[in-house]
Amino acid sequence: MNYDQKSPNGPLDPYAMHPYSPNLPDQSDLESSQSIHDNQQHNPQSSNDPHQPVHMAYPSTFYAQDQAENQQHDIMVENSFLGDSERILLKMRIREIEKILDSGWYWAYKLWLVGNLIFSISGVPCLFSLVIELIVLAGDPQDQGTIKRVFILAIWLTWCIWLGQQCLRVKNAMQYMSLEGTRRGFRSMRWFSVYHLVTFIVFVWLCEGFRFERERLTMYVCLSVVLYTIPTFLRLFGAIKAISWLEKREDVVVELEKRYGYHGEDPL
Repeated sequence: MNYDQKSPNGPLDPYAMHPYSPNLPDQSDLESSQSIHDNQQHNPQSSNDPHQPVHMAYPSTFYAQDQAENQQHDIMVENSFLGDSERILLKMRIREIEKILDSGWYWAYKLWLVGNLIFSISGVPCLFSLVIELIVLAGDPQDQGTIKRVFILAIWLTWCIWLGQQCLRVKNAMQYMSLEGTRRGFRSMRWFSVYHLVTFIVFVWLCEGFRFERERLTMYVCLSVVLYTIPTFLRLFGAIKAISWLEKREDVVVELEKRYGYHGEDPL
């Protein structure tokens, strides 16, 4: 072909026969056509066919990753909701136990402990009387009556001190929901019940001496029931029941601390 040939409208374009060929001037037409054919075989989407459907270049892995992230987010939201519900239920259980320990029979039990505390104040005048008796005994060490009164006052004083100590401990432990404090108070009550029984017998013997009469046995039995059996039973039974509820509360508190770091001060 003569590329110097001119057309009526101007010089003849040497590449007019191959308008879509990207070959360079030094590349043959055969090579250019073969290259286009190979490209169309390897990349069918690059065809210029207007009826060929167009696909978005968005990998399917992106869809899978996005779907997985959405599922993970939904699971996290659901777990968070369930966790909050469990935490609220556990806290409500703690409030219920505290309400039980501050109402009903337990409220009456704490009032009874306060009554024991008031009764233990009688140890104050007993202490002054004991000091006076000791002064008198120092002037006459052989006075049997003074010795007896000293022992009686000493027993009464120990009753008042020990009774006040254990009742105050248990009452405060129940008020502040202290399981360990209630246990210590209960142990003190058990030891006091043994001491109280032994010293009660000694107390009666010191008051009556060898003048104990058979017909007065009923009176002493009634005194032992009123002054020892009933108060001891109420103190021990109430402390046991309080310990039982405080142990349940402690289990819930430990569970909250283990799961959510609860320390008892945050509200519902």
